[in-house]
Amino acid sequence: MASLSRVLVIVASLAFAPVAAAQVVLPGGGGGTPAPAPAPGAQAGLITKLTAQQLVQILGTIRINGATVPTSIRAFNDGSSMVVMPFWGPQVWSGIILQFCEKDGSGCHLLHFLANVGKQPSISADWVNAFNASFYYVKALKLTNGELAFTYDIGMWPGVTQNQIVQMTGMFKAIVDNSFKFKPGS
Repeated sequence: MASLSRVLVIVASLAFAPVAAAQVVLPGGGGGTPAPAPAPGAQAGLITKLTAQQLVQILGTIRINGATVPTSIRAFNDGSSMVVMPFWGPQVWSGIILQFCEKDGSGCHLLHFLANVGKQPSISADWVNAFNASFYYVKALKLTNGELAFTYDIGMWPGVTQNQIVQMTGMFKAIVDNSFKFKPGS
């Protein structure tokens, strides 16, 4: 009976003992660095979500050859929307699709840039792979119908500035512009 009491006391003490947190140990015996504290909310002045109307206001500051780029909002049947930016004329479907949106309509947390340059029979999978290996942000993809599209995403969870959105829009346009003269291996 005494041994049963000791076993119960040991089991009870182990059950209530503090649990040591597992930690990665680097080779050579050094301890891992502790995980950083979770990031606080966005700093004042940073944008963490946008509506299509707000995005149109921000993009209204972009000028190409001295002219403001006309933007419009296209609403889809599923409730999502796209800010259309005809950088390359009406024949190229381009704009920013707002994704990861709040159900209350207060804004979306991801900007998905898209430029569909249409059917490109001379563009092969090798070209797409070479382009994607050369440009780290904007990615090319060949759609099942033979059209070539370029995409880029900006997540706004940590917070971004209006200027960053304008700069990233300009970067997207510049990289897609570069695709028109891109030759793999050159």
